[in-house]
Amino acid sequence: MAVDDYRTVGKTEIDDFIELAVKEEWLIQSAPIEHYTIEELKEISEKAKKNDLVMTIREERSNFYQGVLISLIQRNDVKECIKLI
Repeated sequence: MAVDDYRTVGKTEIDDFIELAVKEEWLIQSAPIEHYTIEELKEISEKAKKNDLVMTIREERSNFYQGVLISLIQRNDVKECIKLI
């Protein structure tokens, strides 16, 4: 079984990343941190705040992905997500 990392996962554009989190396609919307510059991370943070999203940075070491992820979670779903993280 192959394990993905930031080189094998495509980059999600910032507006698409925010939109997916707002639409709540998944409870936690994640993307590799390596795909974004510091300026882009600041932009994601600002847009997340405007859309009532919480942004987290976490390390993932699973059978599917290994690396550092930024995640967006709807503020009202944080308690549910804590159980999963």
